[in-house]
Amino acid sequence: MSPAQQGASAAQALSALPAVNLSMVYAPAEHQSMTRANLTVNSTGQASGTLSEPVAGKSTLAWSGDQLYLKGDSAFWAQQDPLFGTDLTSTGHWVAPEKRSGYYMLDSFGVNAGSLTPASLATLVRQVTSDPEAVRQDDAMFQGRKAVAYTSQGWTVVLAAESPYSVLAIGGDPGGDSPVKTATWHPARRTGPVAEPADYRTDAVPADDSDFSSYLLLEPKPATTEQAGSVRTTTASAVATAVPPATSAEAVAKTMGPEFTITSNDASLCTTNPCSYSYTVTNSGDQAGAATLYLTLPRVPDQPHTLGTLQPKQSKTVSGTRPNIAWGTGRTVNHTDYAWVYSTAEYGSDPKVGSRLHARNLQPDDLSFGTPLKPTVAKLLDLMTKDRPTSDTEAGSKAVDAVEGANDQGELPDLGEIVDSGRLDNPQDLRDILPTTDKVENQRVLQQIALLLQADPQAHVTWTAPPTAGGTTPPADYLYTTTEQGRQVKRAVKTETVRSPAELGSQARLGAAQLNGEQPDSGTAGGQKVRSGYERVLRLDLEPFVGPLLNLATTQDLEHSLSTDPQFRQLRDSLCEPNGGVPRVDRLVIVNAAGTHQWTSPRQLGARCGSGTASASPDPSSSSSPAGKPTCLTQTFPRGSVERNGPGWINYAPLGPHNRASAATACLKLPVAGDGTAPSTDNIAGLTEAQNRATALFPLARGRLVERCHLIPRKFNGRGVQRNIAPCWRTPVNVGEMTDIANAVSTYLNKGETVLMTVACKYKDSAAEIPYEFIFQATAWDSNGNQHSLPLPLGGTVQNVKSGKNLSP
Repeated sequence: MSPAQQGASAAQALSALPAVNLSMVYAPAEHQSMTRANLTVNSTGQASGTLSEPVAGKSTLAWSGDQLYLKGDSAFWAQQDPLFGTDLTSTGHWVAPEKRSGYYMLDSFGVNAGSLTPASLATLVRQVTSDPEAVRQDDAMFQGRKAVAYTSQGWTVVLAAESPYSVLAIGGDPGGDSPVKTATWHPARRTGPVAEPADYRTDAVPADDSDFSSYLLLEPKPATTEQAGSVRTTTASAVATAVPPATSAEAVAKTMGPEFTITSNDASLCTTNPCSYSYTVTNSGDQAGAATLYLTLPRVPDQPHTLGTLQPKQSKTVSGTRPNIAWGTGRTVNHTDYAWVYSTAEYGSDPKVGSRLHARNLQPDDLSFGTPLKPTVAKLLDLMTKDRPTSDTEAGSKAVDAVEGANDQGELPDLGEIVDSGRLDNPQDLRDILPTTDKVENQRVLQQIALLLQADPQAHVTWTAPPTAGGTTPPADYLYTTTEQGRQVKRAVKTETVRSPAELGSQARLGAAQLNGEQPDSGTAGGQKVRSGYERVLRLDLEPFVGPLLNLATTQDLEHSLSTDPQFRQLRDSLCEPNGGVPRVDRLVIVNAAGTHQWTSPRQLGARCGSGTASASPDPSSSSSPAGKPTCLTQTFPRGSVERNGPGWINYAPLGPHNRASAATACLKLPVAGDGTAPSTDNIAGLTEAQNRATALFPLARGRLVERCHLIPRKFNGRGVQRNIAPCWRTPVNVGEMTDIANAVSTYLNKGETVLMTVACKYKDSAAEIPYEFIFQATAWDSNGNQHSLPLPLGGTVQNVKSGKNLSP
């Protein structure tokens, strides 16, 4: 069958769908952060779904009548150009962004969602596959399936290699002339030709600062009846309730929280002894908040004055007397009284942060950030300066400049994840590090560190500071320590960003050189080397521009292509010393849209390394002997309450605030010990609140809306105890997305593999009792003991959402 006929068959099936569900990654122009999206688009051009930023920040999206609607959290809006953290007034409700010069305000997902209909995508498939000049790749593998890829006109279409030739993936630049349209504020511009490397002709573009193209990667699947129905209800709600974004004046007037002003009621001259003092604190904000007044007066011990909760426009006065320091001197003595207000809305939970900042005359309120970001700003300023004496005003100025620069890059929510963890071991170096994150490679490192600290509560990170003038390049971007299966591990990570298949080899060579203390591009020693005892980790982050075949590849797909394709020979050679020498890295990590893939032996990718030992301490799992490769079955059990489960085990983390479930981990190997148990009690944190909220949101719905959901599924012998149960929507969360993840894990278990599965509940704050999402992660070992990642549906992120409504209020 000809390419045009294959494409026509695929397009016919696609165009016949009433609605299509799209899992997408969008890389904006100018090297901005990637945005993940999961949208359902119907045949009329209506769309709804979710947008997720790399670390923190989510928004519900709707599209109807050629209009974009957004309902995002404050972390989402703090990352959107051009206002970033200075205006968060669009948080928590539907807004209809206004067009500017014909383009929509949202750069981070600059796609006209209404142009992603089944018919539009089918037209694109026909255009690419019918082009006689299309580049064809017949031997492709896509997520374990034989596939054929066609590249033409800036787009790549991946089809199943066998009839009915279903569309597996599409990737390309929506800024061009195609059925998929752009919706960005700044139109994509090109300054040079598209680079199309041999074999992987995937609209990859040169990785230089003059490149302004964007890239959209998507996987289309037939939408379920519930997903299609959600489009109608979500768009109707958005159209009915959306408002325009606030004007500049409105944004200034709306604080989105409490804000406190201090008024001195004293006369300028005191002629009595003692003198009286009086200060009035007023909540000039638009939300209630607790306040504490701190006073520093001559000859009066400093002490806090707790004012309690002040409603908007409410005031309270603190008064008293103090000695007259001029009494008996016969002269007038000038002095300064110092007053400031502590509130958690501005400084977070630790009043000492505010005290230290005021001692330096650093006040977050002087910086123009929305109230939700002020605690992050306060912590950042404090962490970057508390190592220096208060007399060091230069440190304070550098810290302020660093925070403002980070906001200009939309980085404050990600930095909030880092500082809130308390596990960045060198926060003072952020004064010098943050000014470098305007470069894409350093911004990606920031995101990696935030995700690491977010996902691993035992990880401690040292973020490498940039070299001083004339200094040598550090060997790693960051160091971290953690505990895995009861064993402490130390890793030094060098990250390289890859924007085209042809760059894989050169970027791997560059990263391996730096890990081994060689000057980049010289091959000569003399640079810094990784600390003794640290594993040398080379991490290659694949941007969407590498195309769908690489960016959506599974571990097995990558092993097949990287070990056999001639164009990746430089990658293989870079992993070993010359002439079959020892490995130059102890762990290779490749991150793409499908997940994280890692190998501890370069020979797994066809590299011809010798059998000698590497210079750094290798991970025991890099042993070439299957019997010497530990899995979660052979490692020491984690601390805490561990239950045997057939050959494996289950560990339920302790209950969190309000006795809510927090996380669970299971080492799984068939056969498991049983069929699990149903929830043993209705005394589940947040259950009653969830049931009441569900009824209010869907008053006409029949049947059970909310389930007591297992973190470790019953099919894996997960028990119905409080530590393993949290409230979630029955559909599509428990019966649907969680079931899909459990089935994906079962597929590997049925192959005889071992799987380590972790589940974490994500809550909005310490008071919340209903998770807003669940994070699943999985690692697998095959029957030979080789470790690999296990790609999960939705990337392992299950939002507690039904028809656009989060169960968590």
